[in-house]
Amino acid sequence: MSSIDRLLQNRRYWILFFSLLALIVLPAFMNTIVYTNVLFRITFSLVFFTSVSAVMTGRRLILFGFSLALVAALMQWLSDFFRDETHLFITISILYLAFYVYIIHRLFLVIIKSQKVNLDVIVISVSIYLIAGIIFAVICSTLDKIYTGAYTEMAVTGPHIYEFVYYSFITMATVGYGDIVPKIPETRALAVLIGITGQLYMTVIVAILVGKFLQQSSE
Repeated sequence: MSSIDRLLQNRRYWILFFSLLALIVLPAFMNTIVYTNVLFRITFSLVFFTSVSAVMTGRRLILFGFSLALVAALMQWLSDFFRDETHLFITISILYLAFYVYIIHRLFLVIIKSQKVNLDVIVISVSIYLIAGIIFAVICSTLDKIYTGAYTEMAVTGPHIYEFVYYSFITMATVGYGDIVPKIPETRALAVLIGITGQLYMTVIVAILVGKFLQQSSE
């Protein structure tokens, strides 16, 4: 293994973390909707591959993971050509959800199995929170495609899902500015679930990290 490979391996959680931040922050600074759309799709695709690099070990598993990430990325890029195909949109969303739920599962196992609290564990904890926000954004975007009037009308400032990335994190943080409002029972129930999940995750992860830190200190 070369020095670059070792560096990437040792910093794989940080690379995932920064790719997630890029997905959330960078598209907002583009001057036009077209550039925002392109940059969002690039960073969204990048997250697929950095997620695989972060959690998968072994040549066969990595090959399988990258193949799955490639399929997900290609479907994400091709989805613009099938905007009116609701069933295809739902299929893509299910693929996203399955992929990211698996990534969260593997990352959470890393936290549970860690013997001490270090920067990598903290970065993984934050990355799980960010991925959860993306998962909820996918679900919200899907419901908005399925149900007419699921949310208040939004000013188009970027990709459809990017509007819900904002909404998802605002709801997880229980801020709720009110510019995007769920209008039907299904989306209102989802908003409650997002808010509860955000608060529960913070409570549980802090308890786990504090417990490990106290155990580490006593040892």
